[in-house]
Amino acid sequence: MRCDAGGKLTGLAGGQPGVAPRLTVLETRFLDPRHKLVLIRRDAAEHLLLIGPGVATAVETVAAKTELPHDTSPTLTH
Repeated sequence: MRCDAGGKLTGLAGGQPGVAPRLTVLETRFLDPRHKLVLIRRDAAEHLLLIGPGVATAVETVAAKTELPHDTSPTLTH
């Protein structure tokens, strides 16, 4: 499984040419060498995942936006 230039997953079993993918990686941010945040869209929901060694946790799930605002700069707070 890989991401193409647009961030869409390729190599998923059952994927068909000409059919819109149900799963898309929207953004990835590395927190440190062992942990990262991954924002994915599946159908009509966006999921923020925290991925680390041996664990993946859904941090947040929200309804997907149909259009992104012009300024999509992420703001992370501690």
